[in-house]
Formats: sequence, structure tokens, C-alpha cells
Amino acid sequence: DWKNLGFSYMPVKSNLRFRYHDGNWDDGELFHHERLELSIAANCLHYGQAAFEGLKAFCCKDGAIRIFRPDENGMRLNRTAQHLLMPEFPVDKFVNAVARVVSENREYVPPYGTGGALYIRPLLIGTTPQIGIAASLVICGFVGAATGAVIAYGRMPPFIVTFGTLAIVRGLALTITSGGPVN
Repeated sequence: DWKNLGFSYMPVKSNLRFRYHDGNWDDGELFHHERLELSIAANCLHYGQAAFEGLKAFCCKDGAIRIFRPDENGMRLNRTAQHLLMPEFPVDKFVNAVARVVSENREYVPPYGTGGALYIRPLLIGTTPQIGIAASLVICGFVGAATGAVIAYGRMPPFIVTFGTLAIVRGLALTITSGGPVN
């Protein structure tokens, strides 16, 4: 029922995952499940070394699916990554990953006129298991999606808040992290 979506998590067909290790991002792998396996000592859980973005894919009147300024979201994700001592995710790779996820989940893009969109949620999380404030040596990048009403209508998705010492010391101005958006 496209007219009554609400803004909540609805699983889609697939998500794309990348791994940063030894100074390089891999080419990504498509997954058809939403589960993650993390060490209980992963940096993202203890020190908030996590960042996310949010984009929308809309079906337009001409039937084309368009994504609003993915390059800008890629650049903002990189500003956040720099702030959190994480490696940047190349903007061209980001734009291509978003397009691939949208293409793979095309049937979840609400039709034109419904007010809905496919919401894309790229994430970067530090997955190195360690206790102590230090940058993660392994970073996982995820590009997933969920169908829902446009966020501008005032409904925000719930998310888990993690706030660590690294974020307090460096501050969060102009970033979006697992601690939440701060202006």
C-alpha cells in the first residue's frame, strides 16, 4: 500500500557491503540478508566510531528514478570520516554504490505521486575489536535501503545512540555520527 507507508524500517532485497583493510577499500559485495556479525569489542560499539548518511531515490513523472545529490552526501560522509579518524570512502565509489543499491532494489521505489521514496542509508563503522581510544584498523561500509514516506513529513526513524569519549573530545559540529546529527 504505497499511500500509507509511514517512515519505518522495511527490509528490501539487498544491501552492498565494503571492507577497508590494509589501506584499501574492496569492490564491495552484495548481500541478500540484513544481519551483521561484530565483535563485542568493536570500536563502533564502544567509542562511537560510526557515521551515516541518508539519501532518497524518487520515481519521477517520466518514470525515471532519480537520487538527490549523492555526490554531496559522499563528501559529507568523508568530512565525518575525517573527524572520526576513519578512512575516506571515494566519492565516485559512493555514488556508484548508491546507484547499484537503488538498481538492485528498484521494485521498492514507490511510484510517482505517492509521496514516498526509497531511503538509502550508507554507514561506515569501525569494526576493530579493541578496548582503548584509537582509530579502528578495519572499517566496514554498508549501503542499505528501506522504503518509506519522505522524512520531510516529520517522522524520523529510530536509531541506537552510542556516544564515546572520542566524539566528546573532538566535538561533532557539522557531522552526522552514531551520536546523532549536530549543527
